[in-house]
Amino acid sequence: MPRPAALLAVLLPLLAAAPAGAGVRLVAERDGRRLEAVFAGPAAREVTIRYEGRTFVVPVGDGESGSTADEDGWQVESWHRGPRVAGWTSRYHVVRRDGRICAEVLASRWLGRALAPVLVALARLGARRPDLAVIALDGCGRLPLAVAGRAGFPLMVSDGRRARFVVRELRFGWPVGDGATGVREER
Repeated sequence: MPRPAALLAVLLPLLAAAPAGAGVRLVAERDGRRLEAVFAGPAAREVTIRYEGRTFVVPVGDGESGSTADEDGWQVESWHRGPRVAGWTSRYHVVRRDGRICAEVLASRWLGRALAPVLVALARLGARRPDLAVIALDGCGRLPLAVAGRAGFPLMVSDGRRARFVVRELRFGWPVGDGATGVREER
């Protein structure tokens, strides 16, 4: 089986050299509601997010992470290998705050760089739509998805009782450009 670092070394140059129109499509569920993100790869200037019947085109190509001070006090610990999620390997992590385990995360470190624009877009969109950027946890406050992203790209985030964010489909080589990413309803 190929090592993740070797796959990343092959995947990222291919994405960077991909012809115009070859991008990434991610379909996830956020508390049972469908979320779709489409973008032109790791160097994307914008991400189109569809959620609850609305389309958001979020600029991400300026080098800013979109992270907030709300990320303070969270610790992410890697424990062991996790199961496949949407066909991708994962690693099991726990997220702690004040010594308490607050969430479980299945993440892919090597997908983290390739899918970083999605986390940036969700963090930026969180100012208007906090339900997209944070997960409310009983007794632990609100977990920013960017914190779960410290472990790599979060393929699944659970509060210990149910999945609150889970990737259902991830496809590279998705057509983007020339309006394929959607209508710019909001900026």
